Amino acid sequence: MTSLKTPHTSSIDEHWYHRLKPLLAGIGETFVTLEPPANELQHARHQFIRSGYQDNPRLFPVGSHITRLASYRNRLATLQNDIVKTEEIVEVRTLYTERIREVIANIDMIIAAARNDRKAFLQTNTFIYGQPDKKVFAASCAWIRQEVMTAHNRVDTRLLDKLLEIVPDVSGDSTLLQPRDEVFHAVQSAHFAPRGYIEQLFAHTNIPEQTIITPSIGDPITRQVIKNIGSDFALTDSPSGLWAVLQSKRQVIRPKDLSLTPQAFMGIVCHEIGSHLLESTNGAAGKLKLLELGLDRYECGNEGRAFLREQIMYEHFTDYINQPTWSPTKASWEYRVAIHLIISLASGLYKRNYHFSDLYHLLTLLFEFWTAKRNLPIDKTVIHDGVWSMAVRALKGTDGTSGAYLKDIVYLEGNIRCWQAAGKNPDIILYGDIGKFDIANTMHVQQLSRLGIIEI
Repeated sequence: MTSLKTPHTSSIDEHWYHRLKPLLAGIGETFVTLEPPANELQHARHQFIRSGYQDNPRLFPVGSHITRLASYRNRLATLQNDIVKTEEIVEVRTLYTERIREVIANIDMIIAAARNDRKAFLQTNTFIYGQPDKKVFAASCAWIRQEVMTAHNRVDTRLLDKLLEIVPDVSGDSTLLQPRDEVFHAVQSAHFAPRGYIEQLFAHTNIPEQTIITPSIGDPITRQVIKNIGSDFALTDSPSGLWAVLQSKRQVIRPKDLSLTPQAFMGIVCHEIGSHLLESTNGAAGKLKLLELGLDRYECGNEGRAFLREQIMYEHFTDYINQPTWSPTKASWEYRVAIHLIISLASGLYKRNYHFSDLYHLLTLLFEFWTAKRNLPIDKTVIHDGVWSMAVRALKGTDGTSGAYLKDIVYLEGNIRCWQAAGKNPDIILYGDIGKFDIANTMHVQQLSRLGIIEI
């Protein structure tokens, strides 16, 4: 690797890019639009608590989105038709039409949710993300049960027994979730090579060792990293308590109560800025500007690759899993496993479609367990805040009794796919920085290779 940043190059899709980009900005992020307004969520939470955590909340987006999004849908269809009719480069035509199909499906999914059209919501949701992988679901159940059964000397047996009753006992291979040691260290070495990815990303910064990183320490570092990749995005507080890059607002958001070890801090900066923001910045500068906006269904490999970069900040993969500090309100290994698990259960992968109330109970037990096994104090308020937030994130767009918003399966499933791809070529993880595509998607790799954008 010679440089983080892609040099500015004349593009082959300038015209289509300038037509598509404002449409995507106007539509906004689906995961934001799909969620009910904050005041409605607060009211729904109060009702849920008053019912003794039994009455499933209805988590539909506001109906006023329908007219606005329908207008954007028509404009996207017109753009797609123009590309099909006039674009001469086959790869450009294919990549744009497929991406627009996916964006239209996102619009249709939001509209279906606003209308409580379960069938259409499921169809569009599945078209975009597919159904949860049954092997990954089984592996997650197996891993959780193994963790529970090996914690008998550290955790109240009553909690352990409840978990063994409620976590599905299915035949799964938990080793599927983790890379081989040699692959892990090969990818790690590629990132930490002299004058390589990590050195360039964190140039002109000083991350103190053995110090908890708070906003006063982390914000100047984060702003310098944003500058290092050639971006001018603003850094601001996160209303959800999670990190994210909001392309439509040109923002990186981070928790107001940021409190991380240096390794965890570097990992999340690599995830959000050193992956997601770097991809869009490089895509905008490169030969195919669509790579700033994303190829169709890029999120699986894209999120999995960013998640991988959190993991390689630790000496071993298991060190990432077994961090001594943990919070139910912050993303972690357990967070990714748990959200895949509840989406799988809500989608009917085990006997029936689990309801919001079922999943809330399961998550409460899991979050108490993951806190207790670290000998940390169990704060019921923090536990319930984390459980509510995750359950809403997974079941937004539904009435709480049927199905889930499938987006967040991409973290765990994409991570597995990226580690599998790295087993064949460790450097492929770094190739992903050229733009928003899925390094584990054969079609993406082939199309970009034909255009001379990547050489793998």
